[in-house]
Amino acid sequence: MEDHTVPASVRTVYVLDSGELIYSREDYEKIRERFAWVDQHFVLSELLRLRRLTDNGKQSLIAIYETGRVIKPFLNIDHNFHQADLVSPSRVAE
Repeated sequence: MEDHTVPASVRTVYVLDSGELIYSREDYEKIRERFAWVDQHFVLSELLRLRRLTDNGKQSLIAIYETGRVIKPFLNIDHNFHQADLVSPSRVAE
């Protein structure tokens, strides 16, 4: 059953070549130059698009991969979604 009292959220995660996940602005600032290729306007438009599509009580992610320079949205991920799934090589190719 979905919880309609919890608002939807959208987060950005940077996935380093090492598999480390970067969520915080503070940590991102330390590795920012490695993601200079990212079009921030595109990320912002994806964030706004996913916010409209994400169900209440759910979360969506924008994963930005250093490997392959890929940006991949994950819409309405549930509680069974494991962060390890973000670093799986098959996730980048999907």
